[in-house]
Amino acid sequence: MIDITPWSPYLGRTSLGSAGRTALTAAFADVVSIRADFESLELPEIFDAPADGAENDACRDIVRLIAEHTAEQFLRGRIATFARPLNGGTIIPLDTSLWEIDDPLMRFATGAFNLYQWAVPTAELTHRLFVDSVTFDRWLLPQRPPGELSSRQIESILDPRVRAKVSLAAANYVGTNDQSFDEKQLSSSSTIHFEERSHMIDRAEVERRTSLSRSTIYSYMGKGEFPQCFPLTNNRVAWQASEIDEWMSKKAANRGR
Repeated sequence: MIDITPWSPYLGRTSLGSAGRTALTAAFADVVSIRADFESLELPEIFDAPADGAENDACRDIVRLIAEHTAEQFLRGRIATFARPLNGGTIIPLDTSLWEIDDPLMRFATGAFNLYQWAVPTAELTHRLFVDSVTFDRWLLPQRPPGELSSRQIESILDPRVRAKVSLAAANYVGTNDQSFDEKQLSSSSTIHFEERSHMIDRAEVERRTSLSRSTIYSYMGKGEFPQCFPLTNNRVAWQASEIDEWMSKKAANRGR
């Protein structure tokens, strides 16, 4: 029996060999990287992080949704899947019906399943999972990351009044002009003024400024020892730069005490 700890295959990204096929874990790591900007090594960390009702849980939800969407491609026959005994042996194609399951996450976490009790996620693992490299790459190619948010989008999310103003201006503009709506025109056409909001920065910038890892940041947040983030669209978050700078100043002032 080979014991595969969930998410451990993503620590090394070792690609199991199979002619014309890609290990499910390697394929899923690519999908998560493109769709959510998570590195393979981050997946074990994401699922080890404590529940917090904030980004830790949001990250897990994102990975779960990506797993469900990917499994749907297998179920619909858009990407062929295969199984091979854990210790090696003949590889066999899987019928799409074997992906008719409630929660596929454990299969992606281990890259394996039980061929004979395939609907039981806790059953002893018997086979590794692979995907057809050609059909997978063809499906993966048009996938796109969610992209970064503009300062206007961030402001609209944080202030419902700005969001309402943008929606109203867009509706009025489209109704009187054939050209597409450009949010930049709000600055010159709007008669409503709002206070300046603190500059917002994303997680990567917070990590760069503080030299802290993702898990350390979330751990500090859970203890109330770090500035809280703001939820954005596409399951992303941002921090006020001024709060991060203030936190760093306090840490520097307390150094050596």
